[in-house]
Amino acid sequence: MVQRGCERNVITYSSLISACEKAGRCELALQLFEQMHEEGCMPNVVTYNSLIAACSHGGHWEKAKECFKRMLAQNCRPDGITFSALITAYQRGSQWREALQAFSHMPSNGCHPDSVVYNALLEVCWGSGVLPVQMRATQVWSLANRSGHFRIYNQNKGDPAVHQHSCVVFTCGAAIVTLLRWLCDVRHKVGHDATSLLRDSVLFALQKGKASRIEQPSSMICDSVRQLLAGHGSPFTVRLVDSTTQLEAGSSELVAWLRSPAFAALAHLVHANSVKRLSLEQLVAEDVALDKSCTDALSYVRTYEQLRGYHKQLQPNMHDPLSSSRQQLLDLALHYSNCFRFQPETCYDAWELLQRLLMAGATPPLGTNAAQWWRLMLVACMMIACKQPAAELPGAIPTYDVVSLNTGVSADNILSCEANIRLVL
Repeated sequence: MVQRGCERNVITYSSLISACEKAGRCELALQLFEQMHEEGCMPNVVTYNSLIAACSHGGHWEKAKECFKRMLAQNCRPDGITFSALITAYQRGSQWREALQAFSHMPSNGCHPDSVVYNALLEVCWGSGVLPVQMRATQVWSLANRSGHFRIYNQNKGDPAVHQHSCVVFTCGAAIVTLLRWLCDVRHKVGHDATSLLRDSVLFALQKGKASRIEQPSSMICDSVRQLLAGHGSPFTVRLVDSTTQLEAGSSELVAWLRSPAFAALAHLVHANSVKRLSLEQLVAEDVALDKSCTDALSYVRTYEQLRGYHKQLQPNMHDPLSSSRQQLLDLALHYSNCFRFQPETCYDAWELLQRLLMAGATPPLGTNAAQWWRLMLVACMMIACKQPAAELPGAIPTYDVVSLNTGVSADNILSCEANIRLVL
């Protein structure tokens, strides 16, 4: 093209980047984008849309996010296609926080979500596994439904013995949330009119529409729906018929299940209004707090497992002075750590220090109570460990009087023992 005298401009570069996007060549698209900048050619919204879409196809949500930031920095106004590609990139990267944040910015940019955005958003929210986020997904579904998406159609003109409904979805998350909303609507109708399901059976079909870049395999959607319903004891038979997931159940069995505690757990996801009213910032803060709690719990479990495994480090033929009281001393270490609110690492370091003393040949003096002596050594090791740099915050280190009160060991004995340990090690 250059050899024939064709000018390289924003149109030619945008076309090349679009071709890379369709071919799944994300890295090449990024290289062309950088080359475009080096030649002083300013990208437009079409260029950025193709570039973000290319990153989306490659699953590179971080690169898509960076491209979007550069787009805003260059005062290039995003459109609906931009947000659609960006949210799809976040969905493929399982980044529900970024996806919801991008979705919240669409109205201020004059953009209206399309079916791709809604399907991607429901997929990433449901796939997060975070209960409040899954509840938020049902709220997004309601918003989409009011805009004309996820319409549930009544198809009772066929078999007169079957109550039939259908809906078009592209992702597992969209299929599951749509199914839950439909089930809640059925339960509501049955509660107000017991004759609303007079037919012998009920059939719900989750269909595929025209081809979409975010659509997931029909078999994956079918399996996701089947696993969800099987886990809650539903009466549905789930099968895949010509790329359509069909769910069928007897009317009486379905009504009984919808009124059972088994379905109540699923209905809670749809009707938990207090959670759905949370702002995005509150939702993220709650998830961060939950993640920290899980991380702390896992850290405690790992510390306990590491401490329990220390006895395996002793050689089989080595005499172990703690053989009869090791477990009791370990339980005591964990109890003290919890009592003084030490970090798990502090407890681990104290136990490791005690093992080093043991390997160095430390044994209770003749005529002393072995259990009390080892308890004193443990408390002294814990005090040494908690004073190490980056172990505990200065205000979190307990005073010797507090330690004495909780352990039954005098402060003077602890100080004296600490000094002796430091001399030995």
